[in-house]
Amino acid sequence: MKRIILAVAIVGLVFALTSPAMGRKFSFDLAKGSILFNYTITGTYNPLHLQISLANGYAETHISSEGYNSNTSMEGTGDLSLSQIAATYAIVLEAEVDGNISSTTTTPEGIAASLNFTGEGGVDKEIANDLDPNYADIEIDTGIYVGAQEGRLIVEDSTSNPDLATIMSQKLPLARREARGIISTFGKGRASYALDNTIAHNSTPWRSSGVAGGGGTVIENSISANNLSPAALFQLSLHGLKYKGYLKNSAVYVRVYLSNNGVQIRDLDVNITIVGPTAGGRGNVVLYDVLPYDYGQECYFYHIDEENWLVDIEDLRRSAYELYIDVGRMQTIRLPIAVIEDKQVIPRRVSD
Repeated sequence: MKRIILAVAIVGLVFALTSPAMGRKFSFDLAKGSILFNYTITGTYNPLHLQISLANGYAETHISSEGYNSNTSMEGTGDLSLSQIAATYAIVLEAEVDGNISSTTTTPEGIAASLNFTGEGGVDKEIANDLDPNYADIEIDTGIYVGAQEGRLIVEDSTSNPDLATIMSQKLPLARREARGIISTFGKGRASYALDNTIAHNSTPWRSSGVAGGGGTVIENSISANNLSPAALFQLSLHGLKYKGYLKNSAVYVRVYLSNNGVQIRDLDVNITIVGPTAGGRGNVVLYDVLPYDYGQECYFYHIDEENWLVDIEDLRRSAYELYIDVGRMQTIRLPIAVIEDKQVIPRRVSD
């Protein structure tokens, strides 16, 4: 009764997990139905442990890392148990069998180990290769199918949470030594902030400015945000942006530059917010909108018109306000402003 784990139609209870997780334990009662379980971990510090005990049934496991592929099947009408400990650099198998068990492990060099046993008794096998046991940026992928009248499947991942330098080396083109240097220079908080911004940017497409004619326009000494690599985004978040801007006749003009070479960045996802008092006397968000890149002006441009306000123009008090420009989740620019009698917006000194 041979089954292929990725092609079989399974009746019963099906579980599938494919995202990496840290420090988890899963336990399934086989009397409630057949189990299909897929799981991925990263790292080698506390390897994955599979335990299967069953009576009158079948089990199949597929475990692979960058260095090996291991396929094991076990079947019998009596009591059977299988224990597999999988690290990225080695795999250990132990079993008590009343039936038959077969296992084959291959590496890039060929078959590393094979096992075939029929009868009643215990077997064990250890397979290792030359992978660096401290190299954490290797995943272990596991697929398990178990079907039996009764028994239990336990999958235990006690992988320790990696430190920030390890996570940075996994997400960015950085060696752990370089990542540790960044953390030492900028601090853990700033490095973590920069990494989070980079991941957020790469998981969300940039929003088009929507300016007519902008798609085919090339601005001298500038780069589109769509062409920024994860490494460039990380450096921007880490070092901060350079910017130039001013407010004139209720219009906001802002240019954003790479901090290391002064190249202008266009098409970033930029928002504008104005906070201040209303007729009710409370602080409130009175304007919130996208600040688009204007290819004609060659800068981020926003004219504050009457219809842009979130409150009735008559409720807009003549008073001091704060204008915030959030640049691509990487930096917030604050500008003290004032709304004057004719509802125009002008800069103000902080002491005003």
